[in-house]
Amino acid sequence: MYLRHRRPTKADVIVFVLHDQWFKEPLSRLSPVEQVTDALGRTSYASRDQGWQREFGHLKTEVRAWSGNAIMARKAKTVLKHALIKGLSRSGIYHHQTGLAYLPYKKTRVIVERLPETVGEIAPGHGKFDRLVAGAIRLSEIAKQEKALLLTVIIPAKEYAYNRFQPKPVPLSGYGPASRLNRALKEAGVQTVFTHPVLFEAVRRQMEDGGPAVYWNDDGHWTPYGIRLTMEMVRDKLVELGALKL
Repeated sequence: MYLRHRRPTKADVIVFVLHDQWFKEPLSRLSPVEQVTDALGRTSYASRDQGWQREFGHLKTEVRAWSGNAIMARKAKTVLKHALIKGLSRSGIYHHQTGLAYLPYKKTRVIVERLPETVGEIAPGHGKFDRLVAGAIRLSEIAKQEKALLLTVIIPAKEYAYNRFQPKPVPLSGYGPASRLNRALKEAGVQTVFTHPVLFEAVRRQMEDGGPAVYWNDDGHWTPYGIRLTMEMVRDKLVELGALKL
């Protein structure tokens, strides 16, 4: 949000979340990093554009107006989705058409999309991999020019974290392409938080030991527990770098 909207307030730290979901996107659409740098349109914060503030102000007004209904809306959406999925899954139509897997967990099912069979091949030299690395390095260079710290937080998509519990898991080395991405960024001097080991272990505890859910059963977003685990890792890294004092 800071970079994309050219916020005029200077930042000491920019947290950039890099999702390994992007490894599944077609190369032509794989430009989240480039979109951020395009929004800047420059390598400094001179000639700041204030226009975004008016649009963002309208958005905040709408969010405040609807925030009181947010929890009820989330519950209603979940109930409706469960009813629809339950009806379709009984006939086998939903599973067949979408490639989703329904992993048994307690008395419910965790819905997980299957990974592409070729995702394990993504490594240095692959177009998707090199584009993400180059973009993250560029953002780090911009942050240094502005005397700010860029912290790249690499997070796993749900299908990576639950891959080992699929009926036919896709073969992955380590934590998949994200492991190689983290290594490449660290070698380039980019500060990273690699969340996969902690979140993968939390998913294992959920599925094998009945631990708390890391992702919502019916979609790919974190539960409050998953959010807390990730934010604790970000907090600890910022403390380590001296950017945050507790």
